[in-house]
Amino acid sequence: MAKLILAPHPLESVAGTDWHVEFTDLVSPLSAARNVLEQFLDSAPNREAAAYVHAFIDVRMELAAVTGVPF
Repeated sequence: MAKLILAPHPLESVAGTDWHVEFTDLVSPLSAARNVLEQFLDSAPNREAAAYVHAFIDVRMELAAVTGVPF
């Protein structure tokens, strides 16, 4: 049986910060406006948080390409 590898959540290092509170107050990163996500990306306190936000931007761009709904 394979061993389970546990890794910390990417936002664990910013938990409790103003940035984290504002980010988690979003209805959903999957429905947030592009400019809102870009603002969070630009203001991310570390690389892990920036990568987390960038992943949502990437998913939204892929969904836009597949569905034709602009992002």
